[in-house]
Parts: sequence; structure tokens; C-alpha cells
Amino acid sequence: MYPIINDICSKFKPETMHFYGHLFSFNVISEEREKFNDYISENYPANKELNINSHDGRLGVYLKFMNKGLALAEAIKMLSLKPDEVVIAGDETADIHMMQPKLAKFAICSDNALEEVKKHVINMNGKVGSGHSALGIIDAFQKMFKVKTD
Repeated sequence: MYPIINDICSKFKPETMHFYGHLFSFNVISEEREKFNDYISENYPANKELNINSHDGRLGVYLKFMNKGLALAEAIKMLSLKPDEVVIAGDETADIHMMQPKLAKFAICSDNALEEVKKHVINMNGKVGSGHSALGIIDAFQKMFKVKTD
């Protein structure tokens, strides 16, 4: 993963960037978005060890063996939860592994989630919130459970 991080960071200016050891997330500044998208598609085709997801100036890279669905399944088992007691919020492709009916009845996302995630949430009868990131998740949760705010 480090060669990709070094390459991207040496060529493009981030609007936001996060590295958690297992996940690298990079959002390029809007002025470089088109160049960035072209660069990623040309230089980072399918990879045996890494999931590399890029869309509209956003890049997510994580190890293929990292599957949030497996971790969630273990947590559900340890806590003796049922799918109708679990709400999953996500915005990246990696989150779809958790958004499975056998794990969670409820799925939500913000309006800046990847289109693939939004479609998956809608297919699960979930809600897409109005607003980016946390504000969108809060809105989606309120829509899902018809929470009144005053």
C-alpha cells in the first residue's frame, strides 16, 4: 500500500487524506479531479492484494483480506444481536460487505456516499440522508426511524 500512498501524495494535493494502517483514503482538490481520475484509471488497474476504488476524485485503498462484514458478523455473534437490532452506516465500497440482510436489517448513508453504496442502501430499503458525512448519517437515521427534530 505504501508505494501507492507515496505516488499519489507526491503528485496530487489532497482536500482530505486519511491513513489508518489498513485503509488509505484520499480526496483530491477539485481543480485536479479530472487529472486525478485519469491517472488512477491508467496507473492502478486490478490488483491481487489491494482493493483500489476511485470515483470522482475520491480514492480508497485497503487490503483485500480486510472485510468489514466478517468483523461485524463476529461482533453480532459475540453480542447475540439479531439483524433487526443492527443499523449500518457507510459511504465507501468496503462498507457494502456489512450491508447484508443476514447481518443488518437497516442500512443508511450520507448524500456524499459512492453511488454504488447509495444504490445498495436503497435496495435494502434504507435511507440516504441529506448532507455530507455525519450530518447525512444523522438525517438518514432520522428518516429511517421517523425521528422528529425541533
